Amino acid sequence: MIGAMKPYPFAGDPTDAGLPTCYHAAGCVVFDSTGQVLLLARPARGEWRLPKGHVEAGEEARTAALRETTEESGYADLETLNAIGEQWVLFHWRGAVIRRRESFFTARLLSGAQKVRPADDAGQFEVHWFPSEEAGRRLSFAGERNVLLKALAVLDPIPAPVDKAQATG
Repeated sequence: MIGAMKPYPFAGDPTDAGLPTCYHAAGCVVFDSTGQVLLLARPARGEWRLPKGHVEAGEEARTAALRETTEESGYADLETLNAIGEQWVLFHWRGAVIRRRESFFTARLLSGAQKVRPADDAGQFEVHWFPSEEAGRRLSFAGERNVLLKALAVLDPIPAPVDKAQATG
């Protein structure tokens, strides 16, 4: 059961910790009309994750979250609903410690309309929909499982039905 998962154990904002390399990313927890959650498989790394990516200079986090979700998933008709909040994630990449501020939003799929994904995103991500409990079990990272739990806590009633199979390309 997803509610039994432990929240991500994070101690706060590492901004003043003297850590190297920092960037801001934003993403969405996308729900369809039945409450299923959009997940991205990244087979080359054996990962399951939520869509998210870099916030560009001068870009609002909410705008970046929608842009990145569309780029990575192909779904073009999305609406953000609630800000879930922010978290800091620390990880090692090519010998460096990286700190990433992540902003997340709930979003709903308004239609199955899709855009062609950039080749890099299409080549590394597979798009899948799962019931929330299964999505929680599949997510590779504790921080993203915590984001999903927060999204479920603020989710309004499920939006009107959407037929994902009738994508307009």
